[in-house]
Amino acid sequence: MKHIYMPSIKTNKAELIELLPEFSKDVFDFASNEQVAKTVIWDAHQSVHDSIQYIERVRKKLSYSEGAIFLCWAVREKESKKVIGLVSLTELAPIRAQIGYVFHYGHWNTNLPVECIQSVTQFAFQEFGSFERLQCRCFPTNPSSINLLERVGFQFEGVNHAMVKVRGQLQDLACFAMTRKRWAVLGDARPENDVSDHS
Repeated sequence: MKHIYMPSIKTNKAELIELLPEFSKDVFDFASNEQVAKTVIWDAHQSVHDSIQYIERVRKKLSYSEGAIFLCWAVREKESKKVIGLVSLTELAPIRAQIGYVFHYGHWNTNLPVECIQSVTQFAFQEFGSFERLQCRCFPTNPSSINLLERVGFQFEGVNHAMVKVRGQLQDLACFAMTRKRWAVLGDARPENDVSDHS
């Protein structure tokens, strides 16, 4: 697989870095949790091998090409040095993209995920001048995710009914969005995080 430019992003409590196969045990630690699996469209990982295959699938999709941008970061906690989540950025159209995320159950309702989504939002608007809108989707039955997005400043736009089929069941998705204009207006209400190139 050819190498894809993968910038790193630093926050107060974590660093978002290239997702590597060597992180498979850490990924399994959170991806095997049934509570986590209830919030995503994939099944809970049953073995480290599942996590290795998952990482390989994600890495094959990585792209920095205009029109097909897909980036996925491993979230490594500064204190423990463990990978405790993933955050992705997917281009949907020339002016919009979607942020996806999953975090270790033990970090739900903490400030770390807030920092990460804030920082990826900042990165997306700074790095890609064409993006005017970023969106995030989650199950309407996931209060932790809703709370996270509201804390970052994403605005609830409504519920998309029967959007995905997960484990044989149709599921609704709640949609939240951040426009470039709103991000600029929020200004000083956001904590400052450093964005730096991956070395």
